[in-house]
Amino acid sequence: MHFIFSILIIFVVFFTSHNIALADSPKVEVEVNHVASIVEKFQERITLFFKFSKEDKFKYQKFLLEKRLAELKYIIDGDNWDPIEETSSRYATTLGNFNNFVVSNKLSNNKVEIINIYERHGKILEELQKSFEFNSAFWMLLEHDINTIKIFSTKIREAI
Repeated sequence: MHFIFSILIIFVVFFTSHNIALADSPKVEVEVNHVASIVEKFQERITLFFKFSKEDKFKYQKFLLEKRLAELKYIIDGDNWDPIEETSSRYATTLGNFNNFVVSNKLSNNKVEIINIYERHGKILEELQKSFEFNSAFWMLLEHDINTIKIFSTKIREAI
């Protein structure tokens, strides 16, 4: 009887601690069920064009950055990894556009929020990177995105 009780306690402790660790993991804030098509990307550009205030442009570009990260996660979590290169590149480009907008408009009120976004994205990308063999092509693509985040995070800290 004690043996069964001991096994049951170990089982509960193991799975409870595992779930707690997952709960502490950073999450992607936007969920997607596909990668944006050419038409959707065109619509995103038009939508951004019609955002007139700096704050609206900031919020929309932040949303696009979250969406690109979600697309990357969607691809990696799925069975078809072929579009990873394009999706990773699109993420880095969106990150660069967002960063350039923030720096050129000196959005210092958003500095802490942006740094927190970059730190969360870096952690998520590091978790996604574990899906691949060290130094493999897909691993290197995510390493590039992680390094890009670090570079832009430093730029934000120094520029605004």
